[in-house]
Amino acid sequence: MFLELVTDVLGMILDSCRRNGEIELGTIVAKEIFEMEPVDAGNYVQLAHSFASMNK
Repeated sequence: MFLELVTDVLGMILDSCRRNGEIELGTIVAKEIFEMEPVDAGNYVQLAHSFASMNK
């Protein structure tokens, strides 16, 4: 349960990075999420959307 809460919060931070154009911080947060939940496809989709919206 704790891991799920942590990844949810990190997901919110990643979304905030996307909205504010903070690609470096977003990349760091994404790496942390992937280390915690490497098989969750939703995390990869969220990162792809983040990069696409920042034109990277």
